[in-house]
Amino acid sequence: MAATGIHPTPSVHQACNPACTPAAPPSPVQYHAALKHSTHAFLGVIKEPSSSPGQFTVTVMNGSDGKAVHLVVKSTDTVLQLQTQLSREGGPEWSDMNLVFNGKPVMTDQCLGDLGVKAGAKFVTYRKCNGG
Repeated sequence: MAATGIHPTPSVHQACNPACTPAAPPSPVQYHAALKHSTHAFLGVIKEPSSSPGQFTVTVMNGSDGKAVHLVVKSTDTVLQLQTQLSREGGPEWSDMNLVFNGKPVMTDQCLGDLGVKAGAKFVTYRKCNGG
């Protein structure tokens, strides 16, 4: 019996990718100079101080004609109190309006603080059409 030579088979890595290019060295991360030697950092929210605590101005815009009324409210006020103040300052045409905040209708018993209303917020009025 004659001896046959065993041919070595290339490894899987060599057979599949014979011209493997080396990976590029990682690019250095740029750090802000103040954070270069720190080990911990965190971001905090900075709140602007209001002129009088708890009171701020919101805008109510009439969805039909585009008129706007600016009202001073508190975060503890309800939507019903906002509507009452709106009908008192805006006139009788505002009395039967419903309000939308952030694209969602609001209920009269909801507090403005619970809705996330802040200074400069805008409400839009709409009328419900009953019937079909």
